[in-house]
Amino acid sequence: MYRYPLSLVSVLISILAICNPSYTQIVNTVHNLSVSGPGTIKAVSETEICVFCHIPHHEREGTPLWNRKMPTSIYNLFDSEFLRRINYPAPQQPSEIEGQPGIVSRQCLSCHDGTVAIGDIFILRGTELGNAILMQGTNPDGTMPSTAVGFIGTDLSVHHPVAIEYNPNVQKNFDVGAKSVELKNPNPDPPIKLYLYNGKKYVECTSCHDPHKENKKFLRVDVGNLAQDFKKTCISCHDKPGWTGSAHDTQTLTYSDPDITAKYGEGTPVSVADLGCGNCHTPHKAQGIPLLRKIEERTCFTGVASSSNLAPCHGTGGAKDIETLLPPNRVYGHPVMEPLFENIHTPLDVLYGFSSTQVDPANSKTIKFTDSKHAECMDCHNPHKTSPGTHTPPTQWYPTTATANNNNVSNVLVGVYGIEPVWGTSWVQPSQYQTLAEAQKEYQICMKCHSKWALGNSPNLDCTTPEISNQTGTVLYRSIL
Repeated sequence: MYRYPLSLVSVLISILAICNPSYTQIVNTVHNLSVSGPGTIKAVSETEICVFCHIPHHEREGTPLWNRKMPTSIYNLFDSEFLRRINYPAPQQPSEIEGQPGIVSRQCLSCHDGTVAIGDIFILRGTELGNAILMQGTNPDGTMPSTAVGFIGTDLSVHHPVAIEYNPNVQKNFDVGAKSVELKNPNPDPPIKLYLYNGKKYVECTSCHDPHKENKKFLRVDVGNLAQDFKKTCISCHDKPGWTGSAHDTQTLTYSDPDITAKYGEGTPVSVADLGCGNCHTPHKAQGIPLLRKIEERTCFTGVASSSNLAPCHGTGGAKDIETLLPPNRVYGHPVMEPLFENIHTPLDVLYGFSSTQVDPANSKTIKFTDSKHAECMDCHNPHKTSPGTHTPPTQWYPTTATANNNNVSNVLVGVYGIEPVWGTSWVQPSQYQTLAEAQKEYQICMKCHSKWALGNSPNLDCTTPEISNQTGTVLYRSIL
């Protein structure tokens, strides 16, 4: 038992407030877990603030001066087909040992994974506690409810990876060109923070969040409303070629969903440009891969809105409606909404055609229709690079005069993987192909599916076949090959 004549925690608060007034900002946030806190989860009577995380002496594992019980959870870690295919280092199990990746993330998870009572601290006013501080707004055992906004749980696969190395130098080579992990090199823009373990840089929860900051979602970036902070946070690390000036970076159409106006605009309308990356991605509780707000094309149709008619996106009733032009609303077209084909598209699948004997990683899906039949929006469009414009100039739709510029990709098709046949004798089906990190011609995008590369040897087909049907036998679409 340790006894002090004064509460050193209170003294520490006073000193920190004098040296750095930003520490006092926690008083007005939900991280003030004392009885005076503004959140629904807080102490019944405890008035100390910093003690829920820190103690000036006799700290436990963690930093700085950690006072909480650490979780012993085994987490389901973030997994990405793209990361595995590009041979990027996988996230590590967050560690509670200082000097190992994940130490600060496990500190955050000591509340947010819902396995440790929020009031379960080590020392309070010099006394080792046998029981946790009595809390309100928690589960009966004192843990964070799964219904709480801040609940993360132990399934980290639907959240932005933590305890993951920051390495912008990893890339995958194509026959023509290469694909990198598109991270800013060598470091993110300030104020994003990386953590150094054994000479390598890692991303943790507090890379993006400052738990002491009176700011929307505790984001380190503070440039405007939540939408603008969200976008700037993402692009502080993620360096997507072609993003600046692209359609999703500059589009000024706004959401009419009042919840979006209230949450992300803080009372003002939110445009596609304001939210940027956040239109499609979410760092927490994602439904689609990779970290998409919804499953695949549903993200394209509704963005962050609750329904497509409230979004300046590509769904029915949206400002840029594409959904009504696709099956099952139309007979002909790519079946991007067919549930049979959900979550089959994978980044870099263009590397592995029909004749491939290996895939990277093993047992992964490929572009082969025999095991990976699909047609998703991102097969033809790169949302990080697409720019306003028409599908293709009218004079190039079915060109009658051969020129060097015929069939060049248009603004809406830039930055998409493709294949180029190794051309032989005229009218003989090519059997060899080059993989392209970026298609330069529209046919190079089409041929990665509509060729021997994906189908193998195919017979002569008329314009009504092949047909793809659902389980009831209803024809979903007919394709011209």
